[in-house]
Amino acid sequence: WVQEIPGGETLGVYWKILNKSSSLELFLSSSLKKGSTEAWESSKNLVDKSSQKGFSKIASETVGWYENYWEKVPEIEIPDKEISQLYHMGMYRLGGLCSPKAPPATLQGPWVEDHRMPPWGSDYHFNINVQECYWPVFGGNIPEFILPFFEMIESWKPILNEYAENFVGVKNGLLLPNSTDDKGRGMGGFWPGHVDHSCTAWVAQLMWLYWKYTLDDKFLKDTLYPFIDSVIKVYSAMLEEDEDGVLFLPAETSPEYNENRLNAWGRNPSIHLASIHFLASSLLDISKRLEIDNCKQKKWKNIVSKLPISSITAENEIGIWDGQTLDEPHRHFSHMAAFHPFDLLNWRNSKKDARLIENTVEKWIAQGTGLWAGWSFPWASIIYSRLGRSEAAHTMLSIFRRCFMANDYAYRYLPNKKCFTVEPGDNSIMQIEAGMASAAAVMEMCVYSSQGVLYPFAGIPPYWENVSFKDIRTEGAFLVSGKKINGVITQLTVYSEKENYLEIAIPEGEFVIQKGKKESFFEGGGVYKTVTSPKEKIKIFKRT
Repeated sequence: WVQEIPGGETLGVYWKILNKSSSLELFLSSSLKKGSTEAWESSKNLVDKSSQKGFSKIASETVGWYENYWEKVPEIEIPDKEISQLYHMGMYRLGGLCSPKAPPATLQGPWVEDHRMPPWGSDYHFNINVQECYWPVFGGNIPEFILPFFEMIESWKPILNEYAENFVGVKNGLLLPNSTDDKGRGMGGFWPGHVDHSCTAWVAQLMWLYWKYTLDDKFLKDTLYPFIDSVIKVYSAMLEEDEDGVLFLPAETSPEYNENRLNAWGRNPSIHLASIHFLASSLLDISKRLEIDNCKQKKWKNIVSKLPISSITAENEIGIWDGQTLDEPHRHFSHMAAFHPFDLLNWRNSKKDARLIENTVEKWIAQGTGLWAGWSFPWASIIYSRLGRSEAAHTMLSIFRRCFMANDYAYRYLPNKKCFTVEPGDNSIMQIEAGMASAAAVMEMCVYSSQGVLYPFAGIPPYWENVSFKDIRTEGAFLVSGKKINGVITQLTVYSEKENYLEIAIPEGEFVIQKGKKESFFEGGGVYKTVTSPKEKIKIFKRT
């Protein structure tokens, strides 16, 4: 069967049934190629090759792949069966969603209902959905799973260059619409999404995370640096300067705020201010790492010093944009992007940042969850873990498991029934990203990186007395393991893949630091700092 697609490649489908003595074996393949003959022959060749192997051998290979996969991803043991199931189900599906040989993750991945067209065309949404799909590859110790996504983005550069030139007249800039097909072409009639440049910045941040978690300097030089440089070109053309020398963004949208209405824009949206700060500060860090000295650094420093990091209301809260406070239980938390995901605000060590974040979060909590989506809850869990509100982090995941994940284990965009939101129940399979984000949220409860410091067990609620995790990858190319027994953190282990500078927060108490053949004592309640060597293991355990 062949289906020609206007403006695209041809889809070829081929199937074969083998009659066995006690069973029937069905082999089916599909492929996209430039011509009808090529598409059909490609599918046929794959079916012929697979049928010669036979079902049993193919099944055995699949089982072997997953056995190797589970050997690599972190082991996590927690006393809540529902949350444990969220983690393991999320990581299992991650293997089927975006393995290195699979297409990059779409809204539904391979879990599309057969009786209808997939919602929103199973496309690529870049304002939270793609991000949540890939969040667990970093802590999950499988960063290579995101490389096909980056390769796809690289192949789109000509059309993203065209969008940037049409939008702001910039050559060699990059502008990524909110939603696209698999060729990078903008989809749908949601006008704010077509001009939402934070989507491009957020993809740059995924690239940044890949480097932070692997310290792959070749990727930094060849892929990340030129991408971020091209993204900030568009923002630089959009910025203006007022009479006091303060930079501002005259008009932009904020993801999904005011939906598709004509008033879905404002001056200085917080998501964009945070995006620009992230891009400029990252470029300065990269320049230092790669020892690049060029005239652009002056421009980046100027942006960091003269552009507000967020739009601040009169009540000292982060607003949606200038003059617009959070006035509804909005499902999208991107106005808090300076806190998460961009990690620009230091609420632990800055009284100013702490007051701003606390005020913003209190307003967010007061608005409630009535208009949230399924993917909102694991994102909220991560925010709560990073604030040290571990009980709330746990509760958000429990709500998602009970209200947005049915007995058939399918994830939902809307709840199964009315539950913490005013939206009606919906039994259709919808987006896959919330399940992936839930797995990432469980790992963040165990350990996360912020402002260069690792925080183990910071998101674990106190009533989880026995918790252990093994080989969660963190920023800095570290693999971290830990044990909590009878409510006491007894052991932490950090394996350093590469030479780096380690900073890890140690809980209260007296600990022994074992670094190579040397042992030292450390009084907890502070941050342990040391330089690590490649393949070095550091053990931190409770002093007896």
